[in-house]
Amino acid sequence: MTEIAYPRYSREVSDASFSVLLRLADELGSPAGGYRVIGGMAVHLLCREHGQLGPHVGTFDVDLALAAAVLPREPGLGERLEGIGLKPDDHNRRSMYWFAELEADRKVPIDLLAPKLSDQSPEFLEVAGIRAWCPPGTGAVLDAPVQVVKDGTAWRSGAVRSVKIAVTSAPALIMAKARSFKDRAYGQGRPVDLPKAGKHAYDLFCLMTSYAGGPGTRVKDWGSLG
Repeated sequence: MTEIAYPRYSREVSDASFSVLLRLADELGSPAGGYRVIGGMAVHLLCREHGQLGPHVGTFDVDLALAAAVLPREPGLGERLEGIGLKPDDHNRRSMYWFAELEADRKVPIDLLAPKLSDQSPEFLEVAGIRAWCPPGTGAVLDAPVQVVKDGTAWRSGAVRSVKIAVTSAPALIMAKARSFKDRAYGQGRPVDLPKAGKHAYDLFCLMTSYAGGPGTRVKDWGSLG
């Protein structure tokens, strides 16, 4: 299913993205660091290793939702990201698009986003010096985060242990993914992209059937959203 839905995924690519996330989490701190992991990486972190469709396929990038109320204005986030070796698109520190260079021809993209509280909210928001895009359906992604603790090999840092990662809650992620599926499948607000719609459907299935906390915890988490 995943090969049909979106063929860019592999264990090697997902592991590379996770190593960059470990480095980012170490720099930003958690959960008070003012970010939440969202997107495919969040699904990967929240779901059991062996679900009905096998292990989650992972992701090729890292999506972070930024909290304007928490992140300091100085130093700017762009300066902090450059300090650990990340590079911005077009050499612009205000860009929402960054990447980690693994090799000359391999990069891990990092997208810096902000919550969109309603369809009438601004499309972009200034957060710690970053002009972050606000995707529809993401109004709850900062609420009631899940803290995931991981060991691994961090990009440019080597082996790390007990890194705390702030991940958006499963209910908030379900809402965001459902909106993205609708937009990509039917062209409501964004161009139709059936492969991406298929990946969103796959992520939703994993969240509904393979959430590591189980259905009871997922239901409880719904009540924790603001």
